[in-house]
Formats: sequence, C-alpha cells, structure tokens
Amino acid sequence: MSRGNPRIIHLDILCYKEEDYFVAHCLQMDLVTTANTVDDAFVEMKGLIMTQIEFAAENNNMENIFKPAPPEVWRRLAKAEPVNDDQIETLELPVLLPEQIYQVQRLCA
Repeated sequence: MSRGNPRIIHLDILCYKEEDYFVAHCLQMDLVTTANTVDDAFVEMKGLIMTQIEFAAENNNMENIFKPAPPEVWRRLAKAEPVNDDQIETLELPVLLPEQIYQVQRLCA
C-alpha cells in the first residue's frame, strides 16, 4: 500500500492526576506511564506507543499491538475533555509502516 492512501489509526491518551503524579493511559493499547506533570506524562506515552509499534513491526507481531484498557478506564473517558479540539498529533514512525498513520489525542479527566 502506498503512502498516498494510508490507514489512519486514532489513539486516545487519557491523562489524569493520581495522588502526587499524573497518569497517561493509551486506551486502545492499554499502555500506562506516570510523570510529575501532565505534559511529561503525555510525552512519555507518545514515546512508549512508538516503541511498542516499532518493536511489533520489527518482530512481525502487529496483531498483538491492540489490547483495550479495562472497562473502568473507558468509563473515565466519558467524563474527559480534549485538551484542544483541534490538536490531534501524528506520531513520526520509521519507514517500517508506510501504510499506517498513528494519531494521538490527549484527553483530561
């Protein structure tokens, strides 16, 4: 498949405060990271997503990338709000996956 007509894969990153730290949770992949600030948690999550996708592509294991987060996390999404409605970021992935574009959106609960 050519880069001219790529498949867009949307990923939601739910960010929220827990005690003294912030959590970022990628709902479609059930990946979780924490940091001292919400911005740092979001940046770390983007790196974690890219690492997961690159590893799966390099090991011909793309079918195991997606594992939905538990239902209680998805319920938090219903109360979340996009940080900026117009801001959906495209992840810069290596040429391993020219037929797919991964986009992330940060939502805060």
